[in-house]
Parts: sequence; structure tokens; C-alpha cells
Amino acid sequence: MKKVYLKAALVAAMAAGIAINSCKPDQPTTPEDKVQANTVPGTATVSGNAANTCPAATVTLTASATNAASYRWYNGNSITPIAGATSNTYTVTAYGTYYAAGLNATGEGTKSTGKTVAISYCPIVPQQAVVTGDATNTCPTATVTLTANASGATSYKWYKGNDLINGATSSTYAATESATYYAAGVNDDGEGTKSTGKVLTIESCFNYFTETGGGLNFDMVAVAGGTFTMGCTAEQGSDCYSDEIAHSVTLSSFSIGKYEVTQKLWYDVMGSYPETAPSSTYGVGNNYPMYYVSWEDIVGTSSSSVGYTEKGITYYTNGFCYKLSVKVNGGTLGTKHYRLPTEAEWEYAARGGASSGGYTYSGSNTIGNVAWYYDNSGSKSHAVGTTPSANELGIYDMSGNVWEWCSDWSGSYSSSAQTNPTGASSGSYRVFRGGSWSTYARGCRVAYCISDAPSYRYDALGFRLVLP
Repeated sequence: MKKVYLKAALVAAMAAGIAINSCKPDQPTTPEDKVQANTVPGTATVSGNAANTCPAATVTLTASATNAASYRWYNGNSITPIAGATSNTYTVTAYGTYYAAGLNATGEGTKSTGKTVAISYCPIVPQQAVVTGDATNTCPTATVTLTANASGATSYKWYKGNDLINGATSSTYAATESATYYAAGVNDDGEGTKSTGKVLTIESCFNYFTETGGGLNFDMVAVAGGTFTMGCTAEQGSDCYSDEIAHSVTLSSFSIGKYEVTQKLWYDVMGSYPETAPSSTYGVGNNYPMYYVSWEDIVGTSSSSVGYTEKGITYYTNGFCYKLSVKVNGGTLGTKHYRLPTEAEWEYAARGGASSGGYTYSGSNTIGNVAWYYDNSGSKSHAVGTTPSANELGIYDMSGNVWEWCSDWSGSYSSSAQTNPTGASSGSYRVFRGGSWSTYARGCRVAYCISDAPSYRYDALGFRLVLP
């Protein structure tokens, strides 16, 4: 009977919309469950170091509390939690006493005891510096500008070897001496690690200048005096001729044209071309080398008055050199007496002077790097300074392009040592050097020479200037 009444009661209850608990209730059925569901987290504990260890400028604290779903962190006595700090870890960046409390749906548990953390300042010096810049200077500039870069640097220190360079605090430094240079970044925290050494070679720019007198403009390159072996040296090999007798020569310092005299410079000085003007067949233009000029066109002839004498050569007032010397001095002859190089001066400069690399051609053993000659010229001259490379002194076209007159009479070399030689005392032919656009490689060697009459002109023969 009880079962019938119970079943009826259940049906009635369900019909009335009254919820009937199943045999697996969704409410706590044990004392422990009832306590856990209605209890805030337990008292938190906080662990972590009491101070940072540089280079780390922070300390990470870790909180633990039973029944906690998240956490609140507090700094000091503040009743306001630290915004956004809800994890069981907190990264401390400043001195203070920090507290944590567990948090769940029921509420916030008891705060931990305070964890006092001391954050010491960690100096952050710049990173290791990197130095960039050329390995040598290019005359007429007698300096090389080095540039340092170090992350975090506000200024720099520069060192020449182990010695601090006083006053050098910029990211750039203009080096004027051959040495190994270092840089280090500096900021308020100190000096960073030095760069690796930058080895510099500063070449002397003795008397290097650009001539601008008389409205002209051409470059002269310094050649510091020295002693060298002229003639058939080892690198010339089997290309030597029997007259290229090797002998020691000592020369005083001089300056020589960076480029062969151009058609523009000739015309600006002389106002006309001698006999035959340059043509498109053999190369024409302001920056092309002057050719069709004789030795007498350059030096002058005795049909006019004497201008000056240099290296035993009389320069007459109707010659290019005299007219140029007057023009650069504003219309009167001054102390600058432009002239042709002696044959020894020409070869010394072509070999690179005291900086010689001992090359077959002027500046290279690969002729195409430094010369317009038979195989690459296209049967004509080219604008001066357009070969891929200059020689060791920064001089162009001393091999190839056009032959270059020297001041000497042609004569046999002596095997004995000489100082500032000027060639034979007399003769019928004057020397010219260097080869040309129409010359095979053998004739473009620094040791090779030929000669012809002082009145001789042709389409591949020009010259360059020398001082003093």
C-alpha cells in the first residue's frame, strides 16, 4: 500500500512542476564537501628571494594558498590590490614589502605575511662597440674617418693602441696617424667592451694639392723621395730588353700630375692646338689626354726667349710649361716652375714610389686593371682616370692611354748608383714612357722606354707635369 501512495505522490509532484532529487544529488552530501564549497582560500604564503641579483633587475615572488583560484597582490599597507596581478607569481621591480592573498568565488583569503624585497640598481653598460671605416686614406685627404656603434651608448671613448685619445667622445673619429684604433661605448652606467682593433695606414700627402691658379684646375700628387732600382727588376721577367740595365737611383721629393695633361688644360693655357687637333678617331673631349704634341711644344723653342731652367732643361716662353707657370701665378712668373719629369722621376712614380708593390705595370700585374692598351682600348684613347684602378700613389694612366714625354735625352743607362739623374748630356732623341692605347702589354711595363725627335708628334703621345 505504501508503494502505491509513494508512486502517486511522485506523479503528483512531477505534474505540479516540483523538482525531485535524483539518486546522485548535485549538492554536497558530506560534511567535507559542504565546508570546501563555502570556504575562502587559506592563508597565503609567499616565497622568493629577498633581493635581486644583477644583471637581473627584478625578483619573482610565488604565492600559495589552499582553495585559491587566483590571487591578489599588495604592496605595503595599501588596501588596493596591484592592478593586473592575479597570477600566483609576481615580478617585483621596486623596493617594497609585498603581500598575497588567495581568491575564489567565495571571497579573498587571509593575506600572507609581508615579503620585503630590495631591488638594487643594475648598471647596464653599452654593448661591445663595432668600428667601421677605410683601412687607408686617399690623398689629398690625409685622414680616415672611423665610425663607432655600440647599442646603449650615449658617447664614446677612442683609443690609439692602449692610449686613450683625450677629447674624442663622438661616434666618429678622424685618424691622422697610422695605428690600431679602438672604440668603446659609454653611458651613465659606465664603459662597454672595446671594439676589435681597426688597423689604419695613413699615407703621407706630402705637397698634394689641386692647382687652381689662373682659373685652372688640375691635381698634383706628392712623391716622397727615396731610393729604388730602375730598369730590369725581377718582376719584369723575360720581357726586359737588353738596354734596361738595372741600377740604383736616389731621388729628391717632387709632385707629379695625377692625370695626363688633358685637352681642356692644354687649350685653356695655349688657346689653340699645335698643328693637328685631337679627333674623335683617337679620342676627343675635355677630360681626354692631350696628344699630337711634341717635346718642343711643351718645353718651347729657342725662337723665343728663355723662361726658366729646371733639371738642366731650358723652358722657353713659347712653350706650354712656361705659359702654364705664368698663368697659375696670375700673369707673371712666380716660384712654381712646371716642367716635364726626368725619366728616373717618371719610372719612380710609375712604380709607386716608396709605396711600390713591385708590379710589372703601374699599379698592378694585371694590365687591364690599370691601363688602356692594345687589347682593351678599342683603338683610341680614353678619358683620364677611367681605368679600374690607380697605382699605389693614386696616379692614373702611367701604363697605357698615351705615351708620356720625359725631359731626358735618350742614352744608355749606367749600372752604377745615381742621384737625381737627368739622362744623357746630349743626343738626338728625347725619351717617352708608359705605352699607349695602341701598345701591346710588353710596351706598357714600368721599365720600358722609347724615344724620338723632340719635334715628333703623333696620335698616342702626350705628357704629364711635375713640380718643382
